[in-house]
Amino acid sequence: MVKLDDYIQSIREVIPPLFAPNNIYYGKEGALRLAREVSYGLKDYPEKEIKSILGELYGKLLVANCLTTKGVPLSAKEFNKELLKYCKFN
Repeated sequence: MVKLDDYIQSIREVIPPLFAPNNIYYGKEGALRLAREVSYGLKDYPEKEIKSILGELYGKLLVANCLTTKGVPLSAKEFNKELLKYCKFN
């Protein structure tokens, strides 16, 4: 299995163009979609490991990619809530 840090880094490398207007991660619905899709990929990692990087995911995946748009469409609390809602911990 890929290390969790490597998984997150691979996401960071491919998602920036997907935050453009009219693309899949643009706006509030797009940010919620990102959280759901990332959480699906986290399902095989231990709960402890996921929770240890939870605080970083919002900044690394959402905030960093929304700096050139009209702002961050979700709070960290909203993003993490959506992400955890779809995680299936081992």
